[in-house]
Amino acid sequence: MENADLQGVFGVVPTPLKNSGEVDEAGLAHLVRHCRDSGLHAAVILGSNGEFPYFSFEEKARILRVAARAAEGGIPLVGCASAANTREAVALARVCLKEGYAAALGALLLYFQPEFEAVKAHFETLARESGLPIIFYYFPETTNLALAPDEIAEIAELPGIHGAKITVLNRPFIKRIVNLTRTQMWAVFAGSAFLLHDTLKVGGAGCICPLPVIAPKPCLEIFELMKRGKFNQARAAQDKFSGSLPILNGRDVPAAVNVPYLRATLMKPYAGPPERTVSAVAMVKEALRLLGHPITARVRAPQSQLTAPQAKLVKRTLKAQGWL
Repeated sequence: MENADLQGVFGVVPTPLKNSGEVDEAGLAHLVRHCRDSGLHAAVILGSNGEFPYFSFEEKARILRVAARAAEGGIPLVGCASAANTREAVALARVCLKEGYAAALGALLLYFQPEFEAVKAHFETLARESGLPIIFYYFPETTNLALAPDEIAEIAELPGIHGAKITVLNRPFIKRIVNLTRTQMWAVFAGSAFLLHDTLKVGGAGCICPLPVIAPKPCLEIFELMKRGKFNQARAAQDKFSGSLPILNGRDVPAAVNVPYLRATLMKPYAGPPERTVSAVAMVKEALRLLGHPITARVRAPQSQLTAPQAKLVKRTLKAQGWL
């Protein structure tokens, strides 16, 4: 997967669990095939919504293998190269390479704060020793790694780092990164489907998000409308899609309030990472379960399990969007 191929709507696949808390391999295989059959441009295995921090290395390697078998080469897979240390990140990327993944997504999880040169060295080593194209995963709310756009642009100059997933709900921040890395032909993805239109508009590559797994058609519609130059229609489709925000933020607020709030948030000047985010994985899984996918909403401890009010909110949101 070269830079020219790094574009589109990539679905982050949740990792289904049995009621016992063990990985549901049949459910995982089903979701991978669902992504393939829905026409998504790639499926991401063990992203944040795949709960990668909560599995052992052995579990992650098994999950990566099961997903690769299910894909049967019918959809490009992006696997996990995210870890708190360089050695494990490289080892995960090598599992991805062995299993035929197209690329690996790497976030650096921090306990102690390293100097920026050490951060660069981590990704330089990961790219050099993995044998796969690496997508830099920037999610400061969860990793504790906060970088300026100029620093992210330095990472773009490293050989083997082909693009980035920027999980920051801020259009000016993403636009700045796109502009700074344009000469490298870097593939800049929004970490949220709510920014798909805006990211494509400023020259980005697409989005990497769990919502395309829930609603592939609306996400693909936005992407195709933008590629065909039908910007007003794409904007309208994006606004309608933004009504699904409660599935990710858990706020029981009407779309008439939620959507304008989201638009204002996306457009305001960037003021640094907000407070640490709350997991939406259980709600994402519940949405998929309600849509008929054979999985549970269970998540790996110590994440909070789905509550009854959350389950009702997910169902109400799916119905309001016309997806259920």
